[in-house]
Amino acid sequence: MSEKENTMENDKTQAGYELSDLSWKVLLGIGCFIIFGVGFMVIALDEYFMKFKVESYHEIVLAPVSPELLESQKRDIELSTSYSKLSEGRYRIPVDRAMQLIVDEHSSNASGRSR
Repeated sequence: MSEKENTMENDKTQAGYELSDLSWKVLLGIGCFIIFGVGFMVIALDEYFMKFKVESYHEIVLAPVSPELLESQKRDIELSTSYSKLSEGRYRIPVDRAMQLIVDEHSSNASGRSR
């Protein structure tokens, strides 16, 4: 080594910090790698969560209805839309008819007060 090269090498190590710049090509490569890596992760996570969302939708919404639920709904509809005798002096009437009777009763009470 020449004396000049040896002196330059000693100057770099004695300064305590690096005296040369980083290569712009290395910085550009690292930056592109980070940007593409983050973009890839965003796309991959989006696809994963969309798959999870679709599977959950199929399990919850499109799952077959249980026979117990269908039977319960059928019984509820029957009870709310039919007449039947419950006990001595008590009868079950359809909900629509009960609401109409309450409206009629309220209307007759209101018209009686206004006169």
